[in-house]
Amino acid sequence: MPIGGTGGDAIRVAMIYKPGKLTLVGQARSDTNGVHNRPPLAQTFAAANGERFSVIVNHFKSKGSCPSGSGVDADQGDGQGCWNATRVAQSQALLGFISQIQSTSGSSDVMVVGDINAYGKEDPIREMTNNGLVDQIARFSVFGYSYVFDGEAGYLDHGLASSSLSAKVTGAIHWRINADEPSVIDYNTEFKPTDYYTSTVYRSSDHDPVLVGLSLRKAVNGTTGRDTLVGTAGDDVIMGGPNSDVLTGGAGADVFVYVNVRDAGDRITDFVPGTDRIDLSDLLEITGYPGGNAIADGVVRLVDSAAGLVLQIDVDGTAGPLAARPLVTLTGVTAAQIVAARDLGL
Repeated sequence: MPIGGTGGDAIRVAMIYKPGKLTLVGQARSDTNGVHNRPPLAQTFAAANGERFSVIVNHFKSKGSCPSGSGVDADQGDGQGCWNATRVAQSQALLGFISQIQSTSGSSDVMVVGDINAYGKEDPIREMTNNGLVDQIARFSVFGYSYVFDGEAGYLDHGLASSSLSAKVTGAIHWRINADEPSVIDYNTEFKPTDYYTSTVYRSSDHDPVLVGLSLRKAVNGTTGRDTLVGTAGDDVIMGGPNSDVLTGGAGADVFVYVNVRDAGDRITDFVPGTDRIDLSDLLEITGYPGGNAIADGVVRLVDSAAGLVLQIDVDGTAGPLAARPLVTLTGVTAAQIVAARDLGL
């Protein structure tokens, strides 16, 4: 049970996570502000590398069951339906709750998900995007929609990230399993002369869920001297910097970044082809390499040695007079194990 409870509405929010992927940081909390019909539920998580982020699940006031009279929550004829003022107030309360979570979780990274019952350009969403949240569906999915009503489609179901977490989002899209499916196959029994329900993901709801990808690699950076760097048990981005360094990624899918030929002379002790990756994009850009196949052009060379696989850089390739320079040695790895596109991004 979260701190603050789950409220009394029959349609309550909840959260499911994989303990094998994430660990809980502190106890779940809900926002007890009375403006909410269903208290937003927040939980902070930590990845294996220690990177933290929080998720807040929501279900705002619906557009239906309009109030009597002509108050601010009546249908204003602007296309936003009833209870729009309440949903704006819920957005404002949620922004305050986000600030609380950020101040107590040890991370500014927050993802807001759920059924906001407001489409992407309506006032409740603009209230949040005008105050620091980034709409990931608008960012990644031009024709995003999660709900179809009377033949018209839009997205009521959102993934909104704080600006710090938005930089770590790799993609966002609606999973097309519900909105486009006929209601005759759902779990309800009303208005069904014949029940075509089957136990599949299709039409398990009337809304499509949101899928958001995150890259939570931890930065491990060296100095200008000779460093011995060890990554975490999770995914890391490791940059040794100038001079010869000894780099150990540890568990997880690690990226070893090289930005300059002065970073040469490193040794990676535990590179795993197919899991880890060496990023040469900045280095190749700095050297002015204009081609599309650095290995075929001799700019990047893979040479087996007694110490392991030596990745060499030749800034003018096979056509120029300059000699190739050893950039990094991968202990226990051979050239035959390397797939250039997969392991080197080439």
